[in-house]
Amino acid sequence: AMLAPLTLFVVLCFVSVPAAVVLLVCVPLIPVAIAAVQTWAETYGCTLTAEERAALPERTYPFLTAEQGRVLTETGQAYVKLYALYQEPDSPLAPAEGELELFQRESGFLPAERILIPSNGDRTAAQQQAAALFARLNAAADPSAEFDVLLKETGGGVLADEDWTDDLRDAASALEPGQISGLLETEEGVSILRRLPADSAAVKEAYFDQQLQDAAGHSEIQWTDACAALNSETFWNAVKRGESID
Repeated sequence: AMLAPLTLFVVLCFVSVPAAVVLLVCVPLIPVAIAAVQTWAETYGCTLTAEERAALPERTYPFLTAEQGRVLTETGQAYVKLYALYQEPDSPLAPAEGELELFQRESGFLPAERILIPSNGDRTAAQQQAAALFARLNAAADPSAEFDVLLKETGGGVLADEDWTDDLRDAASALEPGQISGLLETEEGVSILRRLPADSAAVKEAYFDQQLQDAAGHSEIQWTDACAALNSETFWNAVKRGESID
Protein backbone atom coordinates (compact mmCIF):
# COMPACT_ATOMS: atom_id res chain seq x y z
CA ALA A 1 0.00 0.00 0.00
CA MET A 2 2.79 2.39 0.85
CA LEU A 3 4.35 1.87 -2.57
CA ALA A 4 1.01 2.24 -4.34
CA PRO A 5 1.70 5.81 -5.58
CA LEU A 6 4.99 4.67 -7.10
CA THR A 7 3.41 1.64 -8.72
CA LEU A 8 0.53 3.74 -10.02
CA PHE A 9 2.94 6.15 -11.68
CA VAL A 10 4.94 3.40 -13.39
CA VAL A 11 1.88 1.48 -14.58
CA LEU A 12 0.13 4.63 -15.77
CA CYS A 13 3.13 5.48 -17.92
CA PHE A 14 2.26 2.53 -20.13
CA VAL A 15 -1.39 3.61 -20.37
CA SER A 16 -1.22 7.38 -20.62
CA VAL A 17 2.11 9.13 -20.32
CA PRO A 18 0.57 12.63 -19.97
CA ALA A 19 -1.58 11.40 -17.11
CA ALA A 20 1.44 9.80 -15.46
CA VAL A 21 3.45 12.99 -15.73
CA VAL A 22 0.60 15.00 -14.23
CA LEU A 23 0.42 12.45 -11.44
CA LEU A 24 4.12 12.76 -10.73
CA VAL A 25 3.90 16.55 -10.59
CA CYS A 26 0.63 16.88 -8.72
CA VAL A 27 0.59 13.97 -6.27
CA PRO A 28 3.02 14.59 -3.42
CA LEU A 29 2.50 11.06 -2.09
CA ILE A 30 5.04 9.75 -4.62
CA PRO A 31 8.10 11.63 -3.31
CA VAL A 32 6.77 11.35 0.24
CA ALA A 33 6.47 7.56 -0.12
CA ILE A 34 10.05 7.36 -1.39
CA ALA A 35 11.30 9.61 1.40
CA ALA A 36 9.46 7.64 4.10
CA VAL A 37 10.90 4.31 2.95
CA GLN A 38 14.39 5.75 2.65
CA THR A 39 14.19 7.40 6.08
CA TRP A 40 13.06 4.20 7.72
CA ALA A 41 15.76 2.26 5.89
CA GLU A 42 18.41 4.57 7.34
CA THR A 43 16.85 4.52 10.81
CA TYR A 44 16.60 0.74 11.03
CA GLY A 45 19.78 -0.21 9.20
CA CYS A 46 18.04 -1.44 6.06
CA THR A 47 19.83 0.69 3.47
CA LEU A 48 21.17 -1.27 0.54
CA THR A 49 24.78 -2.36 0.59
CA ALA A 50 27.05 -1.79 -2.38
CA GLU A 51 26.70 -5.49 -3.22
CA GLU A 52 22.90 -5.33 -3.08
CA ARG A 53 22.83 -2.25 -5.32
CA ALA A 54 25.11 -3.94 -7.83
CA ALA A 55 22.84 -7.00 -7.88
CA LEU A 56 19.68 -5.01 -8.63
CA PRO A 57 18.16 -5.65 -12.05
CA GLU A 58 18.41 -2.87 -14.60
CA ARG A 59 14.89 -1.58 -15.12
CA THR A 60 13.77 1.22 -17.39
CA TYR A 61 10.83 3.47 -16.56
CA PRO A 62 9.16 5.63 -19.20
CA PHE A 63 10.31 9.26 -19.11
CA LEU A 64 12.53 8.76 -16.07
CA THR A 65 16.26 9.04 -16.19
CA ALA A 66 18.32 5.99 -15.38
CA GLU A 67 19.13 7.49 -11.97
CA GLN A 68 15.50 8.26 -11.18
CA GLY A 69 14.50 4.75 -12.18
CA ARG A 70 17.22 3.31 -10.01
CA VAL A 71 15.88 5.27 -7.04
CA LEU A 72 12.49 3.62 -7.55
CA THR A 73 14.06 0.18 -7.80
CA GLU A 74 16.21 0.73 -4.71
CA THR A 75 13.21 2.05 -2.79
CA GLY A 76 11.29 -1.13 -3.55
CA GLN A 77 14.19 -3.27 -2.38
CA ALA A 78 14.57 -1.20 0.80
CA TYR A 79 10.89 -1.78 1.49
CA VAL A 80 11.45 -5.54 1.18
CA LYS A 81 14.30 -5.36 3.71
CA LEU A 82 12.23 -3.29 6.11
CA TYR A 83 9.36 -5.75 5.95
CA ALA A 84 11.72 -8.66 6.55
CA LEU A 85 13.00 -6.88 9.67
CA TYR A 86 9.43 -6.19 10.77
CA GLN A 87 8.69 -9.93 10.65
CA GLU A 88 11.58 -10.80 12.92
CA PRO A 89 10.44 -11.28 16.55
CA ASP A 90 11.77 -8.69 18.97
CA SER A 91 13.20 -6.54 16.16
CA PRO A 92 12.88 -2.74 16.45
CA LEU A 93 10.03 -2.85 13.92
CA ALA A 94 8.20 -5.87 15.31
CA PRO A 95 4.73 -5.08 16.69
CA ALA A 96 4.48 -4.95 20.46
CA GLU A 97 2.21 -7.40 22.22
CA GLY A 98 -1.43 -6.60 21.56
CA GLU A 99 -0.78 -4.06 18.79
CA LEU A 100 -1.87 -6.33 15.94
CA GLU A 101 -5.00 -7.39 17.81
CA LEU A 102 -5.93 -3.76 18.47
CA PHE A 103 -5.25 -2.81 14.84
CA GLN A 104 -7.31 -5.76 13.66
CA ARG A 105 -10.33 -4.64 15.65
CA GLU A 106 -10.01 -0.97 14.75
CA SER A 107 -9.40 -1.62 11.05
CA GLY A 108 -12.29 -3.98 10.45
CA PHE A 109 -10.36 -7.23 10.00
CA LEU A 110 -13.31 -9.12 11.47
CA PRO A 111 -14.33 -11.96 9.17
CA ALA A 112 -17.52 -13.58 10.39
CA GLU A 113 -20.32 -15.79 9.13
CA ARG A 114 -23.92 -14.90 9.76
CA ILE A 115 -27.19 -16.73 10.07
CA LEU A 116 -29.84 -14.11 9.33
CA ILE A 117 -33.53 -14.49 10.00
CA PRO A 118 -35.02 -11.48 8.17
CA SER A 119 -37.97 -9.78 9.78
CA ASN A 120 -39.86 -9.28 6.50
CA GLY A 121 -42.33 -7.07 8.29
CA ASP A 122 -42.95 -9.53 11.13
CA ARG A 123 -40.28 -9.08 13.77
CA THR A 124 -42.01 -11.31 16.30
CA ALA A 125 -42.01 -14.26 13.91
CA ALA A 126 -38.32 -13.64 13.11
CA GLN A 127 -37.48 -13.56 16.82
CA GLN A 128 -39.29 -16.83 17.41
CA GLN A 129 -37.60 -18.55 14.47
CA ALA A 130 -34.18 -17.25 15.53
CA ALA A 131 -34.77 -18.46 19.10
CA ALA A 132 -35.59 -21.94 17.78
CA LEU A 133 -32.40 -22.03 15.72
CA PHE A 134 -30.36 -20.81 18.66
CA ALA A 135 -31.85 -23.55 20.83
CA ARG A 136 -30.67 -26.09 18.25
CA LEU A 137 -27.16 -24.68 18.48
CA ASN A 138 -27.16 -24.89 22.28
CA ALA A 139 -28.48 -28.46 22.27
CA ALA A 140 -26.02 -29.71 19.65
CA ALA A 141 -23.10 -31.90 20.68
CA ASP A 142 -20.99 -29.95 18.19
CA PRO A 143 -22.36 -26.37 17.94
CA SER A 144 -19.90 -25.45 15.19
CA ALA A 145 -21.05 -28.34 12.99
CA GLU A 146 -24.67 -27.42 13.71
CA PHE A 147 -23.88 -23.81 12.75
CA ASP A 148 -22.67 -25.10 9.37
CA VAL A 149 -25.98 -26.93 8.92
CA LEU A 150 -27.98 -23.83 9.81
CA LEU A 151 -25.92 -21.72 7.42
CA LYS A 152 -27.00 -23.97 4.56
CA GLU A 153 -30.61 -24.07 5.71
CA THR A 154 -30.90 -20.29 5.97
CA GLY A 155 -28.67 -19.32 3.05
CA GLY A 156 -26.25 -17.55 5.36
CA GLY A 157 -22.58 -16.94 4.73
CA VAL A 158 -19.63 -14.67 5.28
CA LEU A 159 -20.55 -11.06 5.98
CA ALA A 160 -19.66 -8.74 3.11
CA ASP A 161 -18.40 -5.22 3.75
CA GLU A 162 -21.82 -3.73 3.08
CA ASP A 163 -23.49 -6.08 5.58
CA TRP A 164 -21.67 -4.80 8.64
CA THR A 165 -23.35 -2.47 11.09
CA ASP A 166 -21.82 -0.92 14.18
CA ASP A 167 -23.73 -3.33 16.41
CA LEU A 168 -22.60 -6.37 14.42
CA ARG A 169 -19.02 -5.15 14.44
CA ASP A 170 -19.08 -4.64 18.20
CA ALA A 171 -20.51 -8.11 18.70
CA ALA A 172 -17.95 -9.73 16.40
CA SER A 173 -15.11 -7.87 18.14
CA ALA A 174 -16.12 -9.45 21.45
CA LEU A 175 -15.89 -12.99 20.04
CA GLU A 176 -12.87 -15.23 19.78
CA PRO A 177 -12.28 -17.01 16.46
CA GLY A 178 -14.73 -19.91 16.23
CA GLN A 179 -17.00 -18.51 18.94
CA ILE A 180 -20.71 -18.08 18.23
CA SER A 181 -22.67 -15.02 19.31
CA GLY A 182 -26.05 -14.76 20.90
CA LEU A 183 -29.10 -13.40 19.11
CA LEU A 184 -28.42 -9.97 17.61
CA GLU A 185 -31.28 -7.78 16.48
CA THR A 186 -30.75 -5.31 13.66
CA GLU A 187 -33.05 -3.51 11.25
CA GLU A 188 -32.84 -6.49 8.88
CA GLY A 189 -33.93 -9.03 11.45
CA VAL A 190 -32.15 -11.33 13.90
CA SER A 191 -28.57 -12.50 13.35
CA ILE A 192 -26.28 -15.12 14.83
CA LEU A 193 -22.56 -14.64 14.12
CA ARG A 194 -19.59 -16.97 14.15
CA ARG A 195 -16.24 -15.25 14.25
CA LEU A 196 -13.70 -16.55 11.73
CA PRO A 197 -9.92 -16.43 12.08
CA ALA A 198 -8.50 -13.37 10.39
CA ASP A 199 -5.86 -13.66 7.69
CA SER A 200 -2.95 -12.99 10.02
CA ALA A 201 -0.52 -12.32 7.16
CA ALA A 202 -2.87 -9.71 5.65
CA VAL A 203 -3.36 -8.06 9.04
CA LYS A 204 0.37 -7.95 9.66
CA GLU A 205 1.12 -6.47 6.24
CA ALA A 206 -1.63 -3.87 6.57
CA TYR A 207 -0.34 -2.83 9.98
CA PHE A 208 3.18 -2.39 8.65
CA ASP A 209 1.94 -0.23 5.79
CA GLN A 210 -0.19 1.79 8.19
CA GLN A 211 2.84 2.48 10.37
CA LEU A 212 4.83 3.57 7.34
CA GLN A 213 1.99 5.76 6.11
CA ASP A 214 1.74 7.38 9.53
CA ALA A 215 5.45 8.18 9.32
CA ALA A 216 4.94 9.65 5.85
CA GLY A 217 2.01 11.65 7.16
CA HIS A 218 4.35 13.57 9.43
CA SER A 219 6.39 14.70 6.44
CA GLU A 220 6.23 18.35 5.53
CA ILE A 221 5.51 19.05 1.87
CA GLN A 222 6.63 22.40 0.54
CA TRP A 223 5.68 23.77 -2.85
CA THR A 224 8.20 26.10 -4.42
CA ASP A 225 7.19 29.13 -6.45
CA ALA A 226 8.54 27.39 -9.54
CA CYS A 227 6.27 24.41 -8.96
CA ALA A 228 3.24 26.59 -8.36
CA ALA A 229 3.94 28.50 -11.60
CA LEU A 230 4.56 25.36 -13.65
CA ASN A 231 2.74 25.34 -16.97
CA SER A 232 1.60 21.77 -17.59
CA GLU A 233 1.64 22.08 -21.40
CA THR A 234 5.16 23.52 -21.43
CA PHE A 235 6.25 20.86 -18.97
CA TRP A 236 4.83 18.03 -21.07
CA ASN A 237 6.29 19.31 -24.33
CA ALA A 238 9.70 19.59 -22.69
CA VAL A 239 9.39 16.03 -21.37
CA LYS A 240 8.63 14.74 -24.86
CA ARG A 241 11.65 16.52 -26.24
CA GLY A 242 13.89 15.39 -23.40
CA GLU A 243 14.60 18.97 -22.41
CA SER A 244 15.04 20.49 -19.00
CA ILE A 245 12.61 23.14 -17.75
CA ASP A 246 13.96 26.45 -16.54
